[in-house]
Amino acid sequence: MMQKYIGSDVTSMVTLPILIFESMTMIQKVAEMLEYSHLLDLADECEDPYMRMVYATSWAISVYYAYQRTWKPFNPILGEIYEMVNHGGITFLAE
Repeated sequence: MMQKYIGSDVTSMVTLPILIFESMTMIQKVAEMLEYSHLLDLADECEDPYMRMVYATSWAISVYYAYQRTWKPFNPILGEIYEMVNHGGITFLAE
């Protein structure tokens, strides 16, 4: 009886507690990678190679933090638009 459920999404058949979900949608989680992009700009302007490595590594660690959280984000609603404008002037728009 369980063979027909192998590889399928069984989470739609049962009610799951809200505690296992992250309080953001998947498109917000993708936008998190651009949140600290100003660190890459600082690394580009820096003359000291060690400080350049510090800024680039700081950005890489901030991206890693977004990936290491294992909670499941909410699925975006069809047609949902998310816009993020950070302080560096980068605009992220996703649907």
